[in-house]
Amino acid sequence: MNNPVGVYMEKIEKGKIVGFAIVKESGLSTLILEDPKGNKVVVPCEHPATARAFDACYGGVLRIDGTADQTNLIGKVLYWSFEETGLVLGAFTPEDEAGDVLLREYELQHQ
Repeated sequence: MNNPVGVYMEKIEKGKIVGFAIVKESGLSTLILEDPKGNKVVVPCEHPATARAFDACYGGVLRIDGTADQTNLIGKVLYWSFEETGLVLGAFTPEDEAGDVLLREYELQHQ
């Protein structure tokens, strides 16, 4: 769906990945980001879906035992947002794949 600038429903954030930890028993993982101001942001994620998405983008994330190798994630910059309830990661776009509309919307939201 194409959204004109200024009509994104979710708040778009930007961050550099500094960690990705899994809590196997819960099915959740924790994405740790550093925002542009240097603050740490902890974002809960649905583990299987997030690990598969990271693996598709960056490769080498999924391990055979279902855990994730964060080596290929550390230092990657992405734009992200929470899902509708605001509880877990909803979407992300690697920085090098961000289109003009996303970049303009991010700038508009963070003026």
